[in-house]
Amino acid sequence: MANQAWRKSMKKLWPFGLWLLAFYTVWLTIIVATDGWQSLQHHWPIALAMALGSYIAGSTPMGGGTVGFPVLVLLFDMPGSLGRNFGLAVQSIGMVSASIYIFAARRPLDWGLLRPALGGALLGTPFGAACVAPFVP
Repeated sequence: MANQAWRKSMKKLWPFGLWLLAFYTVWLTIIVATDGWQSLQHHWPIALAMALGSYIAGSTPMGGGTVGFPVLVLLFDMPGSLGRNFGLAVQSIGMVSASIYIFAARRPLDWGLLRPALGGALLGTPFGAACVAPFVP
C-alpha cells in the first residue's frame, strides 16, 4: 500500500525530474564543451559554499546566499563581489527549483498573498536591473 502511494506521488513529480535532468545536462555540456574541469577543481570552495548554503537554507527560513556569502568571503577569502553574485545565483537556481517542485507536487498556495508579491516582482525586477543595478559597484 505504501509502495502505491509512493509511485503515485513520483508520477506527478515528473516535471521536477525533467527540470533536474535538463539543468544537469546543460551544466555538464558547458563543462565538457569549454573544458572546464580545471576551473571546477580551482573553484571547489564555491561548490562547498553552495552545498552548505543550500542545506542550511533548506532547513531554515534563510536563503542560500545568506549562508553562501559569508562562507565564500570570510572562510575562503574570496572577494565580496563574487560572494554577492554567487548569493544571487544560489537564490535564483534554488527558487526556480523550489517553484517547479511546488507546482509539480500541487502544493496549495496562498494566492491572496502571492499575487501582490508577483506583481511587485514583475515591476521591481526590471526596474532595479535597469535603474538601480548600474549604480551599484
